Amino acid sequence: MPGRSGRHARRAALHGVDLHVVAGAEGSASDPRVTHLEALRLCLEKDGDGFGASLVRAWHGPVVLRVIYPHSVRPPEDIACDFTDGEWWFVWSDGRTIGPADDPEGVARAIVTDPWREPA
Repeated sequence: MPGRSGRHARRAALHGVDLHVVAGAEGSASDPRVTHLEALRLCLEKDGDGFGASLVRAWHGPVVLRVIYPHSVRPPEDIACDFTDGEWWFVWSDGRTIGPADDPEGVARAIVTDPWREPA
């Protein structure tokens, strides 16, 4: 199926969510959510010390950034970008705010150093 790699399809199947990698027109640069998530993806890949990330979408949901941790103890994390109180914010999959979308470098550092996310 276009836009899906075997690795992502298997990983999505493990989590019970049907995801596909966002590319091209699906990841429209005119969507602020996609623009912010792509900036965060680039920061994680540059400074994330082994973290992987790709924009994905559940078939009928918003685009999220699927973050793959360099250690296998933690499952992947879906980072969303939500518009709240007139500003864009990055949020964890459980709804906790990570930081403002206009600071992707700071949010990338928070993702990488969050002690709750470290292996046991």
